[in-house]
Amino acid sequence: MAEDWLGRAAAAPDPLETGRSLPETFEWAEAVNRVDPDATAEEILAEYDRRCAAGLAHLRAADLDARVPVPTEMPWFPSDLAPFNGRWVAQHVLTEINRHSGHADLLREALDGRTMYDLIAEDQSIDMSYIGAWFAAHPEVPAPAW
Repeated sequence: MAEDWLGRAAAAPDPLETGRSLPETFEWAEAVNRVDPDATAEEILAEYDRRCAAGLAHLRAADLDARVPVPTEMPWFPSDLAPFNGRWVAQHVLTEINRHSGHADLLREALDGRTMYDLIAEDQSIDMSYIGAWFAAHPEVPAPAW
């Protein structure tokens, strides 16, 4: 998803236009993060290299001071959240890459059952009930099992 986030920064201050409907956006997000069970290591690494190159190209094109619109097509952000800037996006991408490196977060989740969202909400005293409300208002999109 680094490519998508950095694409948002490169498009700023305009929103990133994908041409996808809301259900298509969720289907795409699931598909882009799935690895074909028959994929070879070389194919996986080639796709990783392609995504890294695309993300870096977006970052080079981004105005780090531009206001990046909050992605309203996803439920992860409160509706009253102010726009980000390109620097925030770059830091967010680096944080996400770090969080998922080696998937130590999966081991932690297996031990304590808490997701990254739970931990951030606790740390920053955020009421995350808006996510459930968003999914309730968008029945065309399957809500996550957690």
